Amino acid sequence: MNLDHRQIDCFCFTHLHGDHIGGFPFLVLDSTYNQIRDRDIHIIGPVGVENRLMALLRNSFGDVADKPRPFRIVFTELLPDQEVEFENWSIRGFAADHMDPPERPLCLQIESPKGSAIAFSGDTQFCDGLFAAAKGVDMLVCECSAMRPPAGRHCTWEEWQDNFSKLNTNRLLLTHLNEEVRAQSSELKRPQNLELLFADDGLIFDL
Repeated sequence: MNLDHRQIDCFCFTHLHGDHIGGFPFLVLDSTYNQIRDRDIHIIGPVGVENRLMALLRNSFGDVADKPRPFRIVFTELLPDQEVEFENWSIRGFAADHMDPPERPLCLQIESPKGSAIAFSGDTQFCDGLFAAAKGVDMLVCECSAMRPPAGRHCTWEEWQDNFSKLNTNRLLLTHLNEEVRAQSSELKRPQNLELLFADDGLIFDL
């Protein structure tokens, strides 16, 4: 998918692990010197998002973080059970179970100005926040990191068998797949009354 990042005004982060935030310094660098932005970058994320991302930028590219840019980086912290708005989009945070305090990872529910909604698990094991985020949305995008436990604080296919019936949504897109889940995805038994899909690079959905 060939998408110009200058078309994206807002980025939402569920948590601050490096595999989720590691691209931020390159976004800023490219936006400043290559594909130059003339619109602000808005970042919505959990507690500590501004300090962590700016520290990452400084550690990656030194004084680039403090040089003038043709755009602003605007940070908004989102707490569990809190809602913020961005240009008539609603972003709600729910407590994920993936990291220890003081980290406060999130599952997200995002509603468009037209009323369609999507939920994103980020990284989490099954928890109340995940099901709350998924309630009534048009699609839940959720991780399935392994076929079976143990898989750290992540969801697995074996656990999904006990949790499909708890979802209050009609469409589930599983992502964050390890090699075993991806290899077996076409053979896995789909639940009834739930459209189940497996993520792949470049997928586009209209909601």
